[in-house]
Amino acid sequence: MSATDVASTFLTPIKLTIMVSVFASVPVILYQVWAFYRTSTV
Repeated sequence: MSATDVASTFLTPIKLTIMVSVFASVPVILYQVWAFYRTSTV
């Protein structure tokens, strides 16, 4: 990580945390959508 701007030293870890948390929560979100779809079509 190279800091090219004053704000980048603060924003880079925040962006990384957001990206990792979204990536980690995608399977849970997909499962919830699938469970809703499965029960509504039965």
